[in-house]
Amino acid sequence: MNCEKYESYLVSLGEVITEYALEAKKKSISTANTDGKDFADGYLSGFYRIVTLMQQHAEAYDITMQELGMENLKETDLM
Repeated sequence: MNCEKYESYLVSLGEVITEYALEAKKKSISTANTDGKDFADGYLSGFYRIVTLMQQHAEAYDITMQELGMENLKETDLM
């Protein structure tokens, strides 16, 4: 089993999820009082669910968010 391959995959995925989640937060803020607000909020909610799930599982396996490339993202950033 090539653990390095899986580690690289998880770090890359963590970085992309962080980037997309923070973009979704910006979009949610920028669409305040517009017709697109509900969609933007729903999109952001999806990222919130994914990020919290990743955080919970990482904690259970004693993996830090730094190890997943997600050190710049906290679940509170998405609220």
